[in-house]
Amino acid sequence: PKQGVPGIWRLFVYGMPAGLNADMLRGHFARHGELLDVYVPPKTPDLAYVTFSQQVELQDALLNSGLRIAGYTVQGVKAAEPRETSKGGGGRVGGKGAGGRPGPY
Repeated sequence: PKQGVPGIWRLFVYGMPAGLNADMLRGHFARHGELLDVYVPPKTPDLAYVTFSQQVELQDALLNSGLRIAGYTVQGVKAAEPRETSKGGGGRVGGKGAGGRPGPY
């Protein structure tokens, strides 16, 4: 079984205004290709993940979708971090303090 493989071409939409829902996102992004999934987490309704079936569709959406979706303006659209890397050791989160440990204990 190839668990998780279908969902690697994911788009991350952030800064969504209230009123913009998954159906509107589906309608907006469907023109770029086949959508496998559109997910808006219940706890963070200003975020959404849109999963495409192919990389070329994801790239097309990233380049051409714009920030106006169904009459609403979102803050941004970017490629989502792959699930594997977001779990552990994410490079960007809190990277500042790595080298600044106080002297020998």
